[in-house]
Amino acid sequence: MKNLPSSPPPVLRRGTFPRPNIRSGEDLFRLRYLDRSQWVVLGCPVEGLHFPKETIDALNGNGDDRILCEDLLRTIDWLQTRLKSANSIDGNASVCTGDLDLTNPDGLKLAETIQRILINLGRDKEGSLSLQDLTNETALFSDARTNGDGVLPPNAANSEDAQAAISAILKIYGATTDRTGEEGLGCAPFTEFTGVAPKYLSWLLEASEQEDILPFKDKTNAAYKAFSETKPLLDSWFDQCRLQQITSKQDLIKVPLQTFGDKEAFDFTKPIHPEHETSLARFFDAVLATHFDCKHDTPLDRKTWSSIKTKFEPHEEWHSRNPDTRLDNLDADTIEALLNPDVLKEIEDLFAQDSIIANELERMEELRKLLLFKRDLLSFAREFAAMPGIYDPSEPAIFQTGTLFLAGRKFHLCIHVEDPTKHAKLASESGLFLIYCEILGGDEKRHVVAAVTDGTAQGLAAGRHGLFYDRSGREWKATIIRIVPQAISLKEGFLAPFQRLGELIATQFEKISSAREKKIHASLEKGFTEAEKQPVTTTQTGTAHSTTAPGIGGILAGGGVAFAALSSSLAFITTSLSKVDKVNFLYTATGFLTVIILPSIIIVARKLRRRDLSILLDASGWAINPRIKITRSLSRRLTEKRKN
Repeated sequence: MKNLPSSPPPVLRRGTFPRPNIRSGEDLFRLRYLDRSQWVVLGCPVEGLHFPKETIDALNGNGDDRILCEDLLRTIDWLQTRLKSANSIDGNASVCTGDLDLTNPDGLKLAETIQRILINLGRDKEGSLSLQDLTNETALFSDARTNGDGVLPPNAANSEDAQAAISAILKIYGATTDRTGEEGLGCAPFTEFTGVAPKYLSWLLEASEQEDILPFKDKTNAAYKAFSETKPLLDSWFDQCRLQQITSKQDLIKVPLQTFGDKEAFDFTKPIHPEHETSLARFFDAVLATHFDCKHDTPLDRKTWSSIKTKFEPHEEWHSRNPDTRLDNLDADTIEALLNPDVLKEIEDLFAQDSIIANELERMEELRKLLLFKRDLLSFAREFAAMPGIYDPSEPAIFQTGTLFLAGRKFHLCIHVEDPTKHAKLASESGLFLIYCEILGGDEKRHVVAAVTDGTAQGLAAGRHGLFYDRSGREWKATIIRIVPQAISLKEGFLAPFQRLGELIATQFEKISSAREKKIHASLEKGFTEAEKQPVTTTQTGTAHSTTAPGIGGILAGGGVAFAALSSSLAFITTSLSKVDKVNFLYTATGFLTVIILPSIIIVARKLRRRDLSILLDASGWAINPRIKITRSLSRRLTEKRKN
């Protein structure tokens, strides 16, 4: 790529902080000259972003689940070696050979890949290739027997001999699972087999040429196996027989293979160490009885044992030179068939074709990345370096995961959260009123945090339910699980003194009412009790009457007196206020309200000015350079009230 700009992009102050203006592909290449202090974002997590996942994965090349400004610059450099012009980064997910820098080897390889794919698709090789075209893998590869993973299933071969050879070799070295889940032969085991099999065949044929290597013909291997198991045991036992003649038995091992007799001979009829009894019996049957005509009651003396060892020496030396014991189950004819030149060539050609496909797949992956970056990198870099979506109502920022509907309001500033408890520790320093919600969509559960930027906290409490709609329109059930209370609006600051005064009056009224209620109940109870105890007398006219206190009548009379007193008090207050000058009353009331309300408004206004979105993002794993203030207009846009 030639004629690239050598100066940083222009920095404009839009919103509450300066931001680089990224408008075109040329501005994208200017980012390498932009000082790190002028980037809005220095790093962000890969989770919780409203952005094509395949592009995010391509940017997260090192797999650390974070995208840093260095990752973005490295991607820009990667594009520079492949594209002819910066204007090719235009948001379009298609490419043609004319967009590539053919003077660069990387660009030339991609151009060849594009032309080959277009030919396979039956189109003009000078045409354009889209991201959608790369999904048609059947048309992309003319040979479907291999898929570039370095593994050949037996059915990948055409001939039955090659299929049988692949099956036999993978049984020896073990099967490898290919990318489709099918078991097959890997290239490394095949190469190892073709290297060691000729040596093993020569070693195997050597035995047929020298009779002393196989003294017992086809039974030699079984006899040698039994002999090799018992050789160290019998050698040790015969040595101990000799030693016991010159030293005490206490100096020998505590449990010998067999008790020592006067003669140096091992008697198979006497008790044998139980740990080795089976192997010695196998040795007697496979060697002594079969090839030396020994009877079970015939002891094995030292001389016979020495002759047996001499008999096995050529085979033992030959056996020690075995090139690969994993081939022991194959005979010479089978190995010769596996080493058939035509069979080997067919398998080698398949691996060569698979290697070509692997290279093509690698180039196709590069081509796929090129198309993704050509389509998405400009918009991602604009969000990463400038974050215009914060103040742009037409397009939310990439960290905004959706909208929460709850308590008659819409909360647009919703961010994905992994651990609400851990997140809240730092997010509480942002000065924002936060509600943490658990959202459920089918069997899937997530957590989001929503910022309340306007209105009041009325109706917001843990346990309240609502609905959450993600950016794709999917509906989730939402439940508040945690709240971080903070100042929300000036209206809340204006009403706070009256709310506190109202709560105080209500509390005092409840206390007075409760005390009055207790006194009335006590008086009523006393009246009824005394009325029951008072004897009844009869007057001369025959009318019965009580001699007690007035009871209910007295209480009603007392209530009437109290009501009259209260009415008199209200009348006095009304009369007194009517005599006060209206202007003085207005000044007094205004001063009184100012003293009460103004401090509250000042405190709330100060808290609102300190609200910082960057701290909220920092708690979610973002690295933000500037302080992102929540302006009045932004507050109203991020939290919408119910429209009547």
